[in-house]
Amino acid sequence: MTKHFAALLSLALFFFQSGLAPAQPPPPAHAPALHWPQFPVRVYVEAPDGTRDQRALIVLAGLDEWVDASHQKVCYLRTMDPKAADITVRFVVGKFLLADAPVIGETEVNWSGSTLKKASIRLAEGAGTMEDLQATAAHEFGHALGIQQHSSDQSDLMFPVEVLHDSQIGDPLPEEPPYVTAHDLRLLAAGYPQLLRP
Repeated sequence: MTKHFAALLSLALFFFQSGLAPAQPPPPAHAPALHWPQFPVRVYVEAPDGTRDQRALIVLAGLDEWVDASHQKVCYLRTMDPKAADITVRFVVGKFLLADAPVIGETEVNWSGSTLKKASIRLAEGAGTMEDLQATAAHEFGHALGIQQHSSDQSDLMFPVEVLHDSQIGDPLPEEPPYVTAHDLRLLAAGYPQLLRP
């Protein structure tokens, strides 16, 4: 099976109510908790030039948030071969992935039963600050690790919308990019009950 997830980024202080692309219904409540069969997962981040290599390190810092929150029980190896990767991350030129919606990140996962087989993340490379990119990458990695639904708590990383830091006007807006919360970790633990026990 294949499922698409998308993260919307709001401009200024306007919030959108759904992080899913308009044509994508939310996953059913009875959807299985997805998980990778083993860790480390292999991650490929597109980095064809120096600028994107810097972005690749910021993206991996987003995944490191999950590694740290899980006390290294969730872990990864970076691969330079996209064919060898479990999770691939690619950049799309522009501020948004879609012309008609402010989507800056989306994740497609493939699974069989409850076992993840592959995940593909696309990120808009021109959206926001490096902090915004890291927060968006961390959110999308949450989906790539198996979280199928969004949180309804705005303080959670898995809430579907983040406020864009406006670097055009100097100081960022007061809202800080979210990090993995205890609730986010409980969402992930649905797919890894033994792995993420304290």
